[in-house]
Amino acid sequence: MNESSPAQNVDVIEEPPLRTPVAGRFDVCVIGGSCTGVFAAVQAARMGASVALVEDQGLWGGVATAGLVNIWHSVFDTTYTRQIIGGLTQEVVDRLLARGGAAINDYNP
Repeated sequence: MNESSPAQNVDVIEEPPLRTPVAGRFDVCVIGGSCTGVFAAVQAARMGASVALVEDQGLWGGVATAGLVNIWHSVFDTTYTRQIIGGLTQEVVDRLLARGGAAINDYNP
């Protein structure tokens, strides 16, 4: 802001009231449909909660989906002897593999 801007010394911004309809009542509201947001919503629903998942970009998966990024890292430790990432990530991979929608590259240091 430049020095002639009237907002520079304002302590309060007054806005007109809004009338926003309530879309529903939920136990859990997850803001952001990134991979972690989707996984949080899925897990909450599996635990019996009613869930609202709010995303403003029009697609689920965040940057991974928008940038067409696959899992770019291993789900194993650096020695490739122990799996350290599982849970819903593994479930998604397994479902994709079963449908021919994914491929796994063998470890090749």
